[in-house]
Formats: sequence, C-alpha cells, structure tokens
Amino acid sequence: MDFSEKLKELRKQKGITQEELAKNIFISRSVIAKYESGVSIPTKENAKKIAEFFDVKLSYLIDEEEHLELTLAEVKTRKIVFYIVSSLGVLINSLYIIICAIPIFTRFRYIYPIPDGMDQPPKENVQNSVMSATLRNKNPMGIITLVFCVLDFVLFILMLIKTNKKKSNVLLDFSSIILLVINVFLIFVTVIMSASYSL
Repeated sequence: MDFSEKLKELRKQKGITQEELAKNIFISRSVIAKYESGVSIPTKENAKKIAEFFDVKLSYLIDEEEHLELTLAEVKTRKIVFYIVSSLGVLINSLYIIICAIPIFTRFRYIYPIPDGMDQPPKENVQNSVMSATLRNKNPMGIITLVFCVLDFVLFILMLIKTNKKKSNVLLDFSSIILLVINVFLIFVTVIMSASYSL
C-alpha cells in the first residue's frame, strides 16, 4: 500500500471525513483529497501532522521510495526559492551599483559673481548621480550603501554557484538575505537623500 491508500484507510477506520481531518491538522480539504487520490505527496511537515493525528509512525505512512520522492521534491522547491531570491538580490544590488554612477538628478545652481548688467546670477544646470550628490554634501550614506551592495552582490553570486553545485551553506544564504533587506532600506534612504540634495 502506498501513502494515499494508507491515508484513506486510516481516515475511514477513524470514521472521519476529509474535511474533519483537514480541520484537525490545519490544512485544506482539497489537499487531503489530492493526497488520497495520489495526485500529490505531502510535505514532511504535513506527513508528520498526519502521522501524529492517527498515532502511527511516519515510517508506516511513507515507505522509503516515497520518502526519497518527498525529500527530492523539498530539495527542488528549496533550490527554486533560493534561485529566485539570489537572482532578485543580484538584480537589486547590481541596479544600485549602476545607478550610483549615472547622473539621474538635475539641479540648478547660481553662478557668482553676478556679471555686469544682470540683476540675478545666471543659473547653471548640473547633473548629479547618487554618489556625487551624497559625496558633495559630505554624507557617507552613498559609500556605505555601495559597499554593502557590492558585498551582497558577491554573496548572492556565491549563493547561486553553491546552489547549482552542492548543498547550500545556510550561513551564507541567511547572511545574503539579511544583507539584502538592509540594502533595500539603505538604497531607499540614499536615493531619497540624493534627490533632496538636488532640490
């Protein structure tokens, strides 16, 4: 008997419906229906909930082949999530690194001394990048953000390489994601400050 048949049998022995089972283990009835019809296999967490509810060993519910299939499905899902997060991290950090050098803000400044015959000083159009705006105003935020972005960019590249080759390093993954959250905040603050300097 495979998992779907065992689940159906255990549920019928207990005399409960799919909906009652779903409510007891906090998952949807449609998920239980998929498990019983063999359309999908449970996550390890859901399989443990089911085993605990019916007071059976997990090894009874899931045989070695199903366990391997379950493990491979979880590994595949984890790899996809890490790939998406890594790609997003590379994109955000590289965009900021590029934006740092591109003059995206325009400001006007007056040219002194006032030339003869003019009432007001002439205006000059000045283009500023995020980096030049923060440096001109002696604010280290642009440099700090750039350093963090370069560091995080490198960590995400390493994360992508490790995900493709072998088991990922949890510390590397966690550090990259935490640094990305910090960087998003720093990028937002730096760009707002740079824009305000251009007013």
